[in-house]
Amino acid sequence: MSLQLRKILELPQNLYQKGSPIIVTTSFLSVDNSNGNVFVELNVKNKSSKTVVSACVEIISRCNKDSQETDSTVHYYSNLHCKRNEDFGKGVNILLPNNLTRDFSFHFTRIVFDDKSVYEFENSEFESIPATQTLNSSVAKIIAENYNEIDK
Repeated sequence: MSLQLRKILELPQNLYQKGSPIIVTTSFLSVDNSNGNVFVELNVKNKSSKTVVSACVEIISRCNKDSQETDSTVHYYSNLHCKRNEDFGKGVNILLPNNLTRDFSFHFTRIVFDDKSVYEFENSEFESIPATQTLNSSVAKIIAENYNEIDK
């Protein structure tokens, strides 16, 4: 039986933690229309010069955004060979314990590299990478601000 997934929540794209060797490019919550099971998928990009061989993530799921009751699911990505700028996690549906889940957050705990070194994550949230501004848009903004000053 194949999964019939429907996205019900998508977190902001390109989530990052300062100093982290990875970027979570997309993360979303899906429900299987055939049986009601709820899954999380995290698409992760390796930004390190080292090859990632495994990763551990904790997913905290809630019935809604304001719920104090949570469930925790630990998932191990193993047998990876993810080089710099390559992705892992795409198509990996992590089953959550509660079919009523409608909100989630995640926290990577560690990444293991092919040289046996380990990156341990701080216990802080991943945040959206701010959109980059082009030089043209920055110059245009400065000109507009200064034009208004001169016009007065």
